Amino acid sequence: MFQIEGLEELSENELQEVVGGTLQDDLNDFLALIPNADIEALFLDYLAADVSVSLTSHGKSSNQRRA
Repeated sequence: MFQIEGLEELSENELQEVVGGTLQDDLNDFLALIPNADIEALFLDYLAADVSVSLTSHGKSSNQRRA
């Protein structure tokens, strides 16, 4: 495991400079790697092709429309 001597003596600003940012920064960097547009297109294609979704359009099931 990697250790930095004197780390506990650093101020918050100095510590942030050493580690390169906050956990939120790391999370934001990770989320930026996710291709949201591609995932959204894939999801919408799935919904468009899903028979059960097309049968329940306008909040009515296929049984309700037959009655």
